[in-house]
Amino acid sequence: MYKKLIKRLSRKSDYVWGFVNLVLILLAINLLAGNFGIFEDFIMRLSSCFVLIGFIFLNLRIRVVYEKLKFREKNTIIGSILILFSFFIILYFDFYIVWLTSIPLLIFGVKLVESKGDRENQLLLPLVSSFFYALFMIFITNMPVIWNYLQKFSLMFTSGVGSITGKAMVLGPSVSGLWILFSILIAEVTIFTFSKKREDVKGFVSSIVGVFVAWLVFLMLLNYIGFDTTQDKINFQYVFFILGLIPLCFYYFQSSAYLPVFSWGKSFRKWNVVLVLILFFLSIFIVSLYPYSHVDVSEKKIMFYTINMLGTWDKPVYGRYGKDASGMFGMLPEYLNESGYSVSLYNGTVTSDVLRDVDVFAVINLNKSFSEDEHRAIWGFVERGGSLLVLGDHTDIAGIMHPLNDLLSPVGIRFRFDSGLPVGERWVDCIEILNHPLGDGIENEYQIEISVGATLNVSGDAFPIILGRYGFSDHGNYLNSEMANLGDYVNNPGEQLGDVILAAGAFYGKGKVLVFGDTSSFQNLALPYSYRLVHNVFVWLGSGDTKIIKYTKNALSILALISCLAIFLKWLKKEKEIVYLLSIVLAFSIILSASVNPFFIEKEHIGGENIVYIDASHLERISLESYTSDATTGLMINLARNDYLPLMLTEFDREKISKSKILFLIAPTVSLSKDEVNFLKNYMSNGGLIVLSAGYRDYLPVSSLLNEFGFSIENIPLGPVPYVEENPEEHQNEPRFVDSWPVTIENATIADSFYNIEIENESYNLIMFTKYGLGGLIVIGDSQFLLDKNIESLYDYWPGNILFLKNIIDELKDRGVL
Repeated sequence: MYKKLIKRLSRKSDYVWGFVNLVLILLAINLLAGNFGIFEDFIMRLSSCFVLIGFIFLNLRIRVVYEKLKFREKNTIIGSILILFSFFIILYFDFYIVWLTSIPLLIFGVKLVESKGDRENQLLLPLVSSFFYALFMIFITNMPVIWNYLQKFSLMFTSGVGSITGKAMVLGPSVSGLWILFSILIAEVTIFTFSKKREDVKGFVSSIVGVFVAWLVFLMLLNYIGFDTTQDKINFQYVFFILGLIPLCFYYFQSSAYLPVFSWGKSFRKWNVVLVLILFFLSIFIVSLYPYSHVDVSEKKIMFYTINMLGTWDKPVYGRYGKDASGMFGMLPEYLNESGYSVSLYNGTVTSDVLRDVDVFAVINLNKSFSEDEHRAIWGFVERGGSLLVLGDHTDIAGIMHPLNDLLSPVGIRFRFDSGLPVGERWVDCIEILNHPLGDGIENEYQIEISVGATLNVSGDAFPIILGRYGFSDHGNYLNSEMANLGDYVNNPGEQLGDVILAAGAFYGKGKVLVFGDTSSFQNLALPYSYRLVHNVFVWLGSGDTKIIKYTKNALSILALISCLAIFLKWLKKEKEIVYLLSIVLAFSIILSASVNPFFIEKEHIGGENIVYIDASHLERISLESYTSDATTGLMINLARNDYLPLMLTEFDREKISKSKILFLIAPTVSLSKDEVNFLKNYMSNGGLIVLSAGYRDYLPVSSLLNEFGFSIENIPLGPVPYVEENPEEHQNEPRFVDSWPVTIENATIADSFYNIEIENESYNLIMFTKYGLGGLIVIGDSQFLLDKNIESLYDYWPGNILFLKNIIDELKDRGVL
């Protein structure tokens, strides 16, 4: 009797630990997928790593593992490698789909190393659940038509709940908890599928209903609770995760005694096992692969329609400062020209002859509908293989909504009378690009530069590309015409919260259409940051990607997956251990496609005598947010006034720098390496100019470069010189510094002082220049001299520094450096 009791308690303990394992893995995948609200990706990744470390310690006896490694036990070594590789995937890659594939890989690694008590069902359910959730999300992000249907379901269901509760509610899947719902449903389906008690359909259905009841309760709570902020409302989703675990818990313990025990160690020699693995690999690899987008940009012609539009083609010029300084779209054609495109501005009637040799036809903020003949000519152009780019803006400003929607009538994309606004600060941690060439190389929200624009309705064959995952639709107000029909910037009941569509695409005939609900990414101020996105836009529009290629790719992927399933059900039903191998294939196929995809996209070709890079790869003390005190917006505007095209350099790319004329280094906090210094010397020797701005506190990271030329920054704080206490306007035409330190030079170095100041009969050089080869180096002894606070901001500017920068540029032109 005593032995039976011990055995029963031990078995129940195993069931409890098995459920804990399942919960930990569900928690990890929802953290990695960003399903719990607005948090930094790094925080989510780090949190999931701690959860997974807990999972490992729960299932492994570290001392035993250590002993096995000492004796080089094969499975232990392979398992340890898989575990370490899983963490590498999470920390190295930047796409959450890749992170999700690491979870089943890690569980398999734990299985190979050691499982306490060898109860395989403790690891089987977490592995299969995480495997199928990763598979589910792969197809969601790569087949937007599925995403569309799920979004519509979420909007409809939450709207129905709002009708029941008497308080309007419209939530996208990321806010309604739909992605969390699917993670729990997949776990329940996994339990049912692998249970020996599959005749208990009633229990399975009850568990499914229970999860939906939990979802309904959560949505009602979400609607009733008065949250302080919309972000608090979004971050409430952990409550649904807890509620959803209740029916899962009941179903798990009801079925746990009937779960099979899988073992590892048998050999798979059947041809059909190999065929299943190959088909599965092809299915995942094909669906996640970008369309081939290598184009010869020199042969591509872009035409911008420049009449009947809201906006100008102005560029920054002297005499116009502050908020009106930047202009709107004037620099876009110049950037594209420097990239090799042939760009034209057209202000006449659109006909088939006009569009005959054009590859991309772009329409911006159209405020007067095209005539029927023009409309027919445009869509005939697209049908024959041309590409149409449509850029619009929020709340029917200047009457642009109806003309734009008239233009887009042949495809399922419509502008809404609203503004798409982020819940968080700007769009940081609130935006998502589905797996599409537009997202290639985009590392953060600052490289997208979407601000306030309209959201889009998508239907039919049209597909979303850029989502405001944690954004909302702020309905417009025609009574607020003085403020461009904007709403109240508050997410009110009935306004969609979550997963608003900011950019969408469609295929039409042999051509394609791309629509942005906001023009900000293409404006003069944004281009230095968003140029990678703009590059991706025109590369994709100029590529040979068509509807046929899209549907063929998706059909082949689905066909391979169905064939894989058919072979499994026909010949391999008793060899469910194959799921371990499939977890490896899943991770491998996604990593391979993520690694290969960049090679399918045409590289940036921008370069020339007027290209300027502002380095941000050494964690410079600058802000990436435009027109803040520590931003470089004013510097960029002044460079543009002198016919330069500024670009932010987020990665120290030697090829890009070599094709530019000027490189700015503004108070780097990461030291320049010896190789980088040698490269920069060669860059200057070949005609490049480096402008280095650093005070004494920032001297160490740049000392290796300064020492090469005999420069030093002295520890003599001069502060905000010149010292002006009264009537500062009398000195506004003179240069002004913020936190200055003297720049000194060794006697053997030939250098010129571009600015010096005398204090108490002592002369101090604050800006010095030395020529090197065909180029040279400018050293500014002030880390903040080139920032907006000291040059030009939205509502303030200092004429002396604006003129001083112009004088330096003119002087270097006279010397043949520029």
